[in-house]
Order: sequence, then C-alpha cells, then structure tokens
Amino acid sequence: MATLRGTADITVHEKQEDGKLKELCQATGDACGGTSIDNEFFQIMVKICGEPLMNSLSWKDPLAYLDLFREFETVKRTVHHNKTGKMNFTVPYAALNDLCRVNFGEDFPATVKSCSLSDKISLRGDKMRAEVDVVKALYSKSSIDIISQITNVIKQCEGVSMLLLVGGFSESDMLQHVIQKEFPDKRIIIPEDAGLSVLKGAVLFGQNPGYIASRVMRYTYGIQVKNKFNKNIHDKAKLEIIDGEEKCKNCFNIVKKLNEDASPGTIVKQEFKTVKFQKALAVIVFVSKKEDPMYTDEPGCMQIGTFRVKIHNPSEKIRRFDVEFHFGNTELTINTTERGTGHSETAMFDLM
Repeated sequence: MATLRGTADITVHEKQEDGKLKELCQATGDACGGTSIDNEFFQIMVKICGEPLMNSLSWKDPLAYLDLFREFETVKRTVHHNKTGKMNFTVPYAALNDLCRVNFGEDFPATVKSCSLSDKISLRGDKMRAEVDVVKALYSKSSIDIISQITNVIKQCEGVSMLLLVGGFSESDMLQHVIQKEFPDKRIIIPEDAGLSVLKGAVLFGQNPGYIASRVMRYTYGIQVKNKFNKNIHDKAKLEIIDGEEKCKNCFNIVKKLNEDASPGTIVKQEFKTVKFQKALAVIVFVSKKEDPMYTDEPGCMQIGTFRVKIHNPSEKIRRFDVEFHFGNTELTINTTERGTGHSETAMFDLM
C-alpha cells in the first residue's frame, strides 16, 4: 500500500483468512509526496523572482503567498500525462509587482521577461502561462523517488500482486501514469475519493483497532539499566561502583527488536530488583534504529519516556518487580507488579 499525501509512506500488508491485515515490512517514507511538488514550484518562482523576493512575499504578504500555492494546488490536479500546450494559473500580481519595483526597480512583467525561463513562461495580466512541459517536469524527482521506494519494498516482500494507492497525491494522473508504466505486472487499485481514504481508514481503525493482526517493529525498544561491569566488553568510562559492586551505566537492555513481528497483546516480561533503601523504580524507555544497540547514549538512540514507581517503605531488603511490556497497538503499555505485595501500576506511551 502506498499512502501518497504531502509525504509518501509505503508498506506491504497480507490479508489473513479472517479478513485482518498482517504487516509484512515496516512502513518506509520520505518527503517525496505532494509537498515535494510544491517545493519544485517554489524553485520555479525563485528562477523568476529570486529567493529573497519569494521569502519577502511569505513574510510581508502571507495571504498572497498562500493564494499563490492554493492556485498551484488547483493546477496540480489538472496536469495529465498526455496534456499539451500551455497551462494558466493566477498569481498575486499586485503583491509581486510591488516587491519587484522595490527590489529590482522594475515591474513584475519585466522581471518575468528577463528571467531564465522567459521562453517557457509568460504573463498576461494576473495570469501566468507556462509550457506544460515545465509543469510536468515538477513531478520528475518525486516520481523517481516514489518508484524507488515502492521497488525497494517489493524486493523485501515476495508475492506482491497489487498496489493500493491512497491519499490526495495518488489522485494525480501524472503519478498514476508513471506507476502503471513502471509496474505493468501489478494490479493498481485507486479507490474513489482516494484523498479521503486515509481519513476513512483512520475512523475505521479507531472503531476496530484489532483489524491489524500484526505489525513490524520500526525500532528496537529497550530500557536503560546498570548491568554488571565486564571489562572485556564495556566502556571503562561507564564504570560505577554501587554497594561495592562494579556496574556499567547507560546499558541498553533490549525488550523488542527492530523488524520483529508484534501482534496485539504481545507481552514481554522482565524482572527488576532494587538496591538497598531505593525509593523509586524508574523504567526509562528508549528506542533505536539499530538492531542491537549497546548503550542508551550512543547515536541513534532516543528516550521516549520514563515510568516511575514509588517504592513504599524503602529498606535494606531487596525488592523484586515483574515488568510487562505490551506491544502490538499504537501505544506501548508498561505494567509493574511488586512481588510479595502485589502492588501494580500501569503507564502508556504513544507510538504514533
């Protein structure tokens, strides 16, 4: 499935016998959706007016700037792969004309005539006329990047027979044509009102979260702990002495690895024990894009939250806690239970 909006997100789902969906590879995405076309259009305006003037337009007259891109949004929806001739769209003439006089000492039409694209772009009143090839070229980089992403995902998962395109950008005839040309052996499905499909899917998922039978972990999840120091593998700079024992601080204790499957209700259990007179148990949760991170402070690691559990009546006695990590949904749920007392507490971390 390709979710094509301002950005592009590609993943593969397998339909199960019960109608639920199993994610076969983690979603990959990049800023190569409709937003990238807007960026390319901005560069066209830069070639005409210069970047300082375009930045001035966004600062001094943001309404005119927004009107320009709203108009281009309308134009984007009318570009077809077999279209010829010229395309017209309205520009905020008054605002651009004033800025050209201030910055260049000439009016906007003169600026357009003197730019490097003057043989392909002209001005008639407040209408800019561009050769259709200029507009089509705006889709080139985005299309190449999206095709590359889809190709890479298909290589990871054998047996992909259908491509489902959803999101506003999937309604683009230019993009549809490129995808159909690059993947002639795949069945391309574009639902009616593809731009609303993402919203409809979110509503349906909210009503029935169990519809996704299994997900692929996008990160390695773990907790920060202090392990017994091993001089053969641990960094000497992380050595700490606690109650006479050598410990290694900032160790990444893996709970669930990158690319592992997690169905709703997946539970990983771990045991924690306290030191003497410990007042609170801190479950510090980290994620990493590495499969086997060693320390929580190495590049690529990020703390997503801390769950603190108050320890009642601290003493010399070692207290033991069973900690459960619940995966498979859009939230990570952590439950701690103290052995002996049965005291339990729960925390949730949003993974969206």
